[in-house]
Amino acid sequence: MSEFDLHSELREVQRRLSILRVLLLLFVLLLGARLWHLQIYEGSY
Repeated sequence: MSEFDLHSELREVQRRLSILRVLLLLFVLLLGARLWHLQIYEGSY
């Protein structure tokens, strides 16, 4: 029974890590897009 609980806990941790990874990737993409926008459209040449 404890092995099943451990397996279910590991699955929950993997799910949370994948959600965290997606949020982190989204944050990096948004930050990169913002910096690109500032550089291209509002930067001096």
